[in-house]
Amino acid sequence: MQSTSLEIAFISVVLTPFAAFIMVFLFLALHIPIFKLFNVKSHNLYLNYLNRQMITLFNHVFLRMKTTLIGSFDPTINQVIYSNHTSYSDALCVLEKVHMPMAFTPKVSILKIPFISQWITLLGSFPVDRNNSRKTLENMIKAIQTVKNGQNMLVFPEGTVRDKYMNDVENMKAGAFKLVLKAQTHLTLIKITGDIDVRKKVPFYPINRTVQVIGTYDYDSIKEIATSELSNQMMQTINTFTGHKDQ
Repeated sequence: MQSTSLEIAFISVVLTPFAAFIMVFLFLALHIPIFKLFNVKSHNLYLNYLNRQMITLFNHVFLRMKTTLIGSFDPTINQVIYSNHTSYSDALCVLEKVHMPMAFTPKVSILKIPFISQWITLLGSFPVDRNNSRKTLENMIKAIQTVKNGQNMLVFPEGTVRDKYMNDVENMKAGAFKLVLKAQTHLTLIKITGDIDVRKKVPFYPINRTVQVIGTYDYDSIKEIATSELSNQMMQTINTFTGHKDQ
């Protein structure tokens, strides 16, 4: 009898989080036709709240990922957040900690996943197609308008996960900074560190990641800087950043 009780308790502990995630997933899926019917804007607070809850649950249940935020994002300003890119979990750990409307720049291949493609489209995300520069340009024009309309955006200007074992940046694509300049908004720079090769740790080992807010630049302070120079400045700032003094 005691053995049976222990087995039930074990199954409950293991399965309950997964069941909770499935319920949240289905709950969000039911919202998609409603959001489309009422033409809900990408910066809608309820839409973005649901997105953050799903991502947080996914991070903790499936990835067992704990993210520490050092510094803070100003929720009162519109901004494009630029970051180094070391892991496929980068967007997930940032989106969990940003408590304001937020879209991101996924690879175009993600659009082939039915539910995910519809959801990230609702958020106004900016898909990047490395094999079709014309399509990427079209998507950027839409993204500029999305940011102007009040949605914040997370961008990885390296364009790909270059080296899973380095936090430093060797190259940032200058074109990625056209988004913040054309949208005439704030630029926030962050650095992500911690466990990098997440796929080798899932599902048995916990993952620890850190998001550090380096600083925010208003549009007036960057509007005269060429995108090539701006990308170099941001790259050097990330690479020389060693952490906040109050850590």
